[in-house]
Amino acid sequence: MKNKYFLLALMAVTTATVGTADAQECLGTGTCAVSVSQYPTATQTTSSTAFVAIANDMYAGEFALCNVTAGVNYQWSLCSADGGNAPYDSQLSLYNGTTNVAICYSDDNCGDDAKIGWTATFTGTVKIQVTEYDCIANTTPTTLVWRTMPAVGPDAAVGNVYTMGTISSVHSNPHVVSARINNSGSTTFTSLPVTLTVSGANTFTNTQTIPSLAPGATVVVTFTGYSSTATGTNSVTVSLPADNVTGNNTMAVSQVVNTSSENYAYGSVPTGGVGYPTGAIEVAAKYYANAATSLSSVIVPFQVAGSVFKVKVYNGGGTGGGPGSLLYTS
Repeated sequence: MKNKYFLLALMAVTTATVGTADAQECLGTGTCAVSVSQYPTATQTTSSTAFVAIANDMYAGEFALCNVTAGVNYQWSLCSADGGNAPYDSQLSLYNGTTNVAICYSDDNCGDDAKIGWTATFTGTVKIQVTEYDCIANTTPTTLVWRTMPAVGPDAAVGNVYTMGTISSVHSNPHVVSARINNSGSTTFTSLPVTLTVSGANTFTNTQTIPSLAPGATVVVTFTGYSSTATGTNSVTVSLPADNVTGNNTMAVSQVVNTSSENYAYGSVPTGGVGYPTGAIEVAAKYYANAATSLSSVIVPFQVAGSVFKVKVYNGGGTGGGPGSLLYTS
């Protein structure tokens, strides 16, 4: 199988996920270095089950100190649906307030914003830190909200589906889908089945089992690849067994199958992107071809007209799966 990177200087939209603001995550890796800047200066306390603001004028690079009680479920959110606001690609990191030991991390949980859910394992304080990706400080006013969550029992959620909006019946087979599964409840799941169902122009079913998923934990499940030989539209659905909260047990995305093009974005209207405030950056998107082929065009949508950009094509077999040797530059 051949794989190539298209490296796009400045900004290119390569959306590959669909998320829900109801989901939460508590990733075990990715936390940024602990900041020395606390804001607000007062220690925060809440027993509210509705989201309340910690501050609406925090900056990325600052942390808030919060009291927590063992056994209580807490959520911290920058998601607009929860009342948060971060007009940039945000991250959240949670630490023990005394030892600075990392507890949880969240990135891109709701669009490009973060939301942490955690059941307190001790009574004391935690630091919840806001950063701009990748662990950058800024001076953009940010609203961070938090709340307590009643024990809901078993609640597994499909947080994201990772696939492509357009695949090729000639070059994309087999196509591999993965999904991020969150335990948003208060009980541990064991032997949790996660099912991928492809319907429409092509059909396929595959089930993977998560051995164990603790409250607040998140795992990415990768399914067996499938082949789409018929052109048309696939419905790609990831589902979980029914539990106490059924509204987050299923997520479906639409996938166009044609003969010649591949695209990470869903639909024709960009809903997000990546970029950098000043200077130039390079953004890589990895595409696969299962046979020898030629690249005829690369379409790069921009949010602002008149942007200067350059397209580079790299071999996809570099160190760690990253870009390898440069094959072409525009």
